[in-house]
Amino acid sequence: PVPLGSLLSGKLAGVLAALAVQAAVLLVASSIAFRISWGAPGAVLAVAAGTIVAAGGFGIMLMSFLRSSRQTGPVLGGVITIIGMLGGLMTTGLPQAPPALERFSLVVPTGWALRGLRQTLAGAPAGEVLVTVSVLLAMGAGFMLVGLLGFRRRFAR
Repeated sequence: PVPLGSLLSGKLAGVLAALAVQAAVLLVASSIAFRISWGAPGAVLAVAAGTIVAAGGFGIMLMSFLRSSRQTGPVLGGVITIIGMLGGLMTTGLPQAPPALERFSLVVPTGWALRGLRQTLAGAPAGEVLVTVSVLLAMGAGFMLVGLLGFRRRFAR
């Protein structure tokens, strides 16, 4: 038997490592393929780290609500798509996005991640993205806590 804390720590470490690799590949590949200058490296790394923690925590939280592995694909795919849309990922090309959508995007982690990337693209130094990164880290920690409590309740039976 493995203690629940060890199991969840290992799962979380794997999720964060996979997200870090994905973020690094996407940032580097887009820089090379599309010649995107993401901005100051410190700011980009800070936003990427905050995004990774928020996404990892959100995923762990969602997984804690599922009862079987068969639910994983449809639920995660559907929820992540909806959260992405609400966060503004689908409306970045709209010249006149409704102000309410812009405000609501700051309720979900994708809205804050998009805000951070916009800041770095505009040349913001690491100090200017501090609020954005702090919110992403706080969201991620909150999601992880909810997920941990959900898993403890689920496996206590």
